[in-house]
Amino acid sequence: MPRHLALPLICSLALAACGDGSEPAPTASEAPPSALVGNPAAAVAPGQTPMAGEWSVSEDTSGVAAAFVPASGEPVMTIRCDRAARQVAVEKPGALAPGVEYSIIAGGERFILPMQTSTGAVPTMSAQVHPQQPILASMALPGTTFILLGPGLTETVMPAAPGIRRVIDTCLSS
Repeated sequence: MPRHLALPLICSLALAACGDGSEPAPTASEAPPSALVGNPAAAVAPGQTPMAGEWSVSEDTSGVAAAFVPASGEPVMTIRCDRAARQVAVEKPGALAPGVEYSIIAGGERFILPMQTSTGAVPTMSAQVHPQQPILASMALPGTTFILLGPGLTETVMPAAPGIRRVIDTCLSS
């Protein structure tokens, strides 16, 4: 390997091995299942702006939820910690058609959401995600955005929010 290529590779590997020491590495039994696929382009292309709206955070005995509510007043996405299951649920209003795939792009990665339709009075799709799944952390980084993709959606660009980090932390500490 030419020397001009070897040094950056060695430096990258050394930095990756260092870590910041703030969290212990998950063991094989704790590691979240990887459903990240590919390495698509950056989450927001130049000229794209996040959907206007606000994240609201609520807490009750069953957990914490962060809901993104646009100007229309109806949540388009809710990220909820189910304390009992120690799982994060990503929820979206609507019914799921067979064979339909939804995904999130954040931090340059694509995560396929294993959506299922709820049987409640209001149709809702939800996917259970391990709280240590890296895509969730990417969705919580202040000043960034993520994209929700799926049938009937035109690349819905949403702002990241600290409330998402609160949901993740609640599931990790339960």
